[in-house]
Amino acid sequence: MSSGAYDTFIEAYDHINKNLVLGVEYGHVQQARNRIEAAHDAGVDIEIGINKNLADLVETIKEETLDKVPDDIKDVDAKLESYKTLYATIGELKVRWSVDKAKENALQEAAEAADAGVAGDYAHSTLESVNKDVKIIFNLLEKTPLDAETLAKNKETILADRNADLDRLENYAQYHANDLALRELTKKYNDLVAKLAAASKEIGTYKDTVKDEFLPLLDTPKTSLDAEKTQIDTYNKKHELGDQKVNISNNLTKIEEAIQKIQDDAKKANTVDETLDYNKDGAVNLKDQKAAMDDADTGIIGLDTYYDWFNKFVEYQKDSNK
Repeated sequence: MSSGAYDTFIEAYDHINKNLVLGVEYGHVQQARNRIEAAHDAGVDIEIGINKNLADLVETIKEETLDKVPDDIKDVDAKLESYKTLYATIGELKVRWSVDKAKENALQEAAEAADAGVAGDYAHSTLESVNKDVKIIFNLLEKTPLDAETLAKNKETILADRNADLDRLENYAQYHANDLALRELTKKYNDLVAKLAAASKEIGTYKDTVKDEFLPLLDTPKTSLDAEKTQIDTYNKKHELGDQKVNISNNLTKIEEAIQKIQDDAKKANTVDETLDYNKDGAVNLKDQKAAMDDADTGIIGLDTYYDWFNKFVEYQKDSNK
């Protein structure tokens, strides 16, 4: 704490007792003293409002001034705690900066070893940015120590960002691997979301019996896909996707295969066996059965062939009438 901040807090506590700042109302203790002395000087029979004597007046003054002193103290105490908390937060960041500054060259070399495209002054510029913001916030804190709570709220994001910058600097290889994995896995995930939507749309155009059977099957890969998205988000927050990329990617591949199989099976189920259109008129109906029966009667096809065809025809008719 600077001498200026110290004096500010001493003044704030003193002001509860008396005013030390020109133009500022007296503190509650001094207000009580002034009002009681004024009443006493005016005489014990003074009548102010409902007060009939000095004792009654003192009680009123006490309620309006001295009873507020504990809250006055709590208010300044709270401001002091806010100051101490923000001071400690800034202090921790300054210590981190000092440690990293001492090994700036090593951190730059580690970053370049992990990423050939990293800027040549990455470590230096990162440390300069952190130091600049730390100085600005610290100076503001010492300048307005009683407003530490507001300052902390206003600068919360900046402090978090500067700590994050040092996290990346200190663990660049891990963070870079995480970024690459996130890019790859996000693309694969988004492609699968699109594939799942396309499969659902395609199957939705099929006949009702096929839709009823295969659309519900897409729920399983969707659930699995949601679970993998959760994994991606979870490990990304911890910057550990680099280590998990292969496992998650393999799981996404399995999901892709599952979606494809459902699509293929549904398409197959929806496809009409071309042999059912026996008379080749583009429709499958009782005319095909009559044509097949005529050929069986005349010996063009054998009875085994006819009955194989007839059984498929009957199944097709059942499915079509569901």
